Amino acid sequence: MGNLIADPPARRCVIIGAAPNPDLPVKLLRPEDFIICADGGLDHALRQGITPDLTVGDYDSLQNANRLASLEHVTLPVEKDDTDTMAAIKIALERGFRDFLLLNCAGGRLDHTYANLTALFYLQRHHAEGLLIDGSCTAQILENERVELSERCGEGLSLFPFGCQQAVVSGEGVYYPLRSQCLQAGFPLGVSNRIVSDSAWIAVEEGTVLMISEKR
Repeated sequence: MGNLIADPPARRCVIIGAAPNPDLPVKLLRPEDFIICADGGLDHALRQGITPDLTVGDYDSLQNANRLASLEHVTLPVEKDDTDTMAAIKIALERGFRDFLLLNCAGGRLDHTYANLTALFYLQRHHAEGLLIDGSCTAQILENERVELSERCGEGLSLFPFGCQQAVVSGEGVYYPLRSQCLQAGFPLGVSNRIVSDSAWIAVEEGTVLMISEKR
């Protein structure tokens, strides 16, 4: 993969996975997005009239394999360390992308959903930003940073230590106060909070946090 041509890093990379979601949220796509389908994600894209810029996978779950000949594609071996989604992420990072949106990457098999959450962690470790959106929920990884949650009053908010034993977080504009709150990996204290202000914010003071917000 080392000979792939770099792409402008300002563009967003959207990776469409093969999770069995009935409707791909096409309203989230932008005309300038670089779209990669991971294996059976191509089936979802084609049903919505989307032609990807690249497909990646071993294609063990792909129904429209006949379309690969007309698309730029990378074929992976069935026995490999990377999932199809992770391989797509690595290729996109090599091409210079640093802004990622993962769609159809949750639901279905629980192990695949968790693997894709760890992919968000991988992106964060490689100086990239990633969002995983599944229906009304958005997941992202935070570390040593403050994020503004402006104009999101009413959304659900859950915070979990990720890749660490504990994390310390503060925040304002949420129902349950967060003042240097220590969250432990072995107890889900950070689940089911709620944003109650249009000027809410969350700051991760120690550790790494998986933040999941839910529109209600």
